[in-house]
Amino acid sequence: MTTAADSSGDAQAAISRPRSRTGSEWPAEPGTNRPPTLSNEETARIGDEIYHRDVRPQVEAEHHGEYVAIDVGSGGWSMTDDLLTASASLRAQHPGTVDVWLVRVGYRALRKSGPCHIHRTP
Repeated sequence: MTTAADSSGDAQAAISRPRSRTGSEWPAEPGTNRPPTLSNEETARIGDEIYHRDVRPQVEAEHHGEYVAIDVGSGGWSMTDDLLTASASLRAQHPGTVDVWLVRVGYRALRKSGPCHIHRTP
């Protein structure tokens, strides 16, 4: 997100505007010097495909609640019990990783928000 000053100079001095995914202003992915190469939707679609096809059958039974970081470019993945460690471990194994998809084993979402309950996936 980038902020821009309000043209009227009111108390609302800054508003948030999403950046375009084109151009050199897009921030690089953490741990890399390159911007993402895929849209968020493509990263999600490919990441889910890799997870359900390659990763889930290997980890679902014994690693409930752990985090998986998937390099959607190579199909490589890393799993730990901490979200940031999973991503860092993936980047250590695959230094050129740019597009990463994160999944929590046995859940539909990485974290819950608010008072709702996230139930295990069938």
